[in-house]
Amino acid sequence: MMKQLVASLCLAACLAVQPLPARASLFCSVKPTADGFVALRKAPRVTAPMLGRMKAGDEVQLGLGRKGRWIEVYWWRGDDRLEKGFHAKAGHGWVARHLIEDECG
Repeated sequence: MMKQLVASLCLAACLAVQPLPARASLFCSVKPTADGFVALRKAPRVTAPMLGRMKAGDEVQLGLGRKGRWIEVYWWRGDDRLEKGFHAKAGHGWVARHLIEDECG
């Protein structure tokens, strides 16, 4: 009985200290598309007004909003976040999740 308890505690401790997946990131890239841009929308739907045209390599940070296949994002052009600062974002809106690289956590 004591061996089972010790084994269970060891397993629980090992599982508790597992690192997060290496691919998770706070800032993520916009995927390349056939038409050369990804639409940033005012609301989570295809018919919502377009706020901007994000390009491959632009950065986004995921917001808290989720609705079906749509996610809320904050957007920076290219390296603007690194070169000009966090306040230099180009926009805030909604984008189809499959158009953002998978490293976003």
